[in-house]
Amino acid sequence: MTSGGLYLEVSPSGGRWWRLKYYKPVAKTKNRLSLGTYPEIGLKEAGARRDEARKLVSQGIDPSDHRKTIRQDAEQRADNSFEAVAREWYDKQKPRWVEGHSLRLLRPLGA
Repeated sequence: MTSGGLYLEVSPSGGRWWRLKYYKPVAKTKNRLSLGTYPEIGLKEAGARRDEARKLVSQGIDPSDHRKTIRQDAEQRADNSFEAVAREWYDKQKPRWVEGHSLRLLRPLGA
């Protein structure tokens, strides 16, 4: 039984995933989206996630592509964080320094 495309998929090994069946907005092809695992995600939360995904579909946005874009943006922000840039600079400069100096510079970064 589904409710707005939401269903619980059970694997032969016993794993259970909340899934959403939807049509891709542009291509009009069937697609599935994982909304989390049961029992970590309950029915109420799965229904809320389904509603969010269906709202995206109604706006012409593929929820799977939207999720990938959000993940890529988060990874890019992490790669451009102050700490990541500082560590890259540190690694390039370290061969020129004596050990004591390099340790003093690294200490404020929490190393």
